[in-house]
Amino acid sequence: CSSKRTLDTKLRRYIIIVYPYPSKGRSTQLRPFIYMKQCNKCKETKSLSGFYVDKGVRKASICKECKLRKQRETLYSPLGFKEENYQKMLIKQMGCCYLCGEKSKNRSLAIDHCHQSGKLRKLLCFKCNFYLGVVEKDVNLLKKMIKYLKSFS
Repeated sequence: CSSKRTLDTKLRRYIIIVYPYPSKGRSTQLRPFIYMKQCNKCKETKSLSGFYVDKGVRKASICKECKLRKQRETLYSPLGFKEENYQKMLIKQMGCCYLCGEKSKNRSLAIDHCHQSGKLRKLLCFKCNFYLGVVEKDVNLLKKMIKYLKSFS
């Protein structure tokens, strides 16, 4: 069947299933339903939920894990931080935020660091990293916030 061979060459990086449903007015044509894709970087085949949408139309060619790894390397490589260090810190903290102890469900943990010295500290969840960033320069503000919360409890 030559149409299957053409389809396979066009979508050779995809695993496909063909379902018989209409395609733009052509009731007899079969359309492929793509549900798995191979990452161009790690070469692993993953479900489409493992990829970001690229430019609003199609799935990106690099999986979410590889994209996050690349972002971490780009951001922290000037500080001498490598992906292996991140994995070691993640194992040491058992996948939990260092401050609140909660496991990150849908995001990877942020690498907390001092903006002045560049010294890396611990892995924090998005919420703790955000709040720490807000009050990092002014410890007195943090003390006032704690006093304020205690006065109402």
